[in-house]
Amino acid sequence: MVCWIGAFVMVGTVLMMATLMANGSGAASNTSHMMLIGGAFFGNLLAGAAGVPGGLAFFLRGRRWLMVWIFAGLLIAGVLAVAIGFGIFFASAS
Repeated sequence: MVCWIGAFVMVGTVLMMATLMANGSGAASNTSHMMLIGGAFFGNLLAGAAGVPGGLAFFLRGRRWLMVWIFAGLLIAGVLAVAIGFGIFFASAS
């Protein structure tokens, strides 16, 4: 769990720096740029939080499948939030 969360702290740092500098040319609106930043932050938060039930799945044998489903749900929701944020941004920039 600690390695998973630590990895997402590093990924989150890089992702936030990239999203903050993404609208350097000013081609996209401020609203879509904020949607990109918010989607990336929220998605990274969800995907990082998925490490907790993922790690607990190793120790809670009776609830292993529940933890795996929660892990998968949080991870998929996080990836979708980042993808939606990037989709809105790139649709506005073009």
